[in-house]
Amino acid sequence: MNNRFVFVSGAAGGIGKVTSEYLADSGFNVFAADMNKEIFNIFFSENIIPLQVDITDKSSIKRALMQVQSNTNQLCGLINIAGIFDQFPLVEAFHDAFEKLIRTNLTGHQLITNTLFPLLYQGHGRVINMSSETVMAQMPLQSYAFSKKLFDGWNTQLRMELNLLNMKVIAIRAGGHVTPFIDMSTKVIGEIDEKSLYKNLMGQIKIRGQHILKKTKADPIDIASKIYHALTASNPKSIYNVNVSLLFRILAMIPSGIRESMINLQLKKWM
Repeated sequence: MNNRFVFVSGAAGGIGKVTSEYLADSGFNVFAADMNKEIFNIFFSENIIPLQVDITDKSSIKRALMQVQSNTNQLCGLINIAGIFDQFPLVEAFHDAFEKLIRTNLTGHQLITNTLFPLLYQGHGRVINMSSETVMAQMPLQSYAFSKKLFDGWNTQLRMELNLLNMKVIAIRAGGHVTPFIDMSTKVIGEIDEKSLYKNLMGQIKIRGQHILKKTKADPIDIASKIYHALTASNPKSIYNVNVSLLFRILAMIPSGIRESMINLQLKKWM
């Protein structure tokens, strides 16, 4: 093994798996971490070290740190990919569902980043965070997008803080890609509470959302190659947009007040 080690969370998922394999093929040693125990059965490269890690659990992360330290005393990259999808109106959300979404998509990444930071600092490593095109135009009833908006704000502050230490933090804002995440998203979108005040609206969003997801053709290798560039470029961008949809590109150009009025006007027609 060489001395270029990176840590990838969410490595059993579509983007995480492709990224782990891409980086391993490119000469990195990869700690491929995921809470799914199948993580031990999906990789065949000698440059990939699978770890079962729940980023929301302190004891699990401490065990991961010990395993990493048994191989190296420094990291040149932390790639935060782990995440879950959920969708619900905030005023109707069960607290457990809301808490799980935020814990997995935000605070878990803070926990793993904080724990591994001494190794990143030692290796003058970079933090690369998997964001989403949805942060470009916030919409109602999009709880996954809301969690990513919080994550994006965390990324911004982390970037400014680590810049003071001459370290890089990079966000990957990705559109839809052909991964198992699409199937999971489709299933969640299809689950509508019959008692919801937003039932009709959620039904319309379900129809249109599933139509968009089924049309997704982008290969996650596009994201993996951008992550590699973010890790290795002498002067990487702070944000990489990867296969962002035309809809979000257009919405992002409209002033927020006007955009919100336009969205609400359309959604009220579906209520």
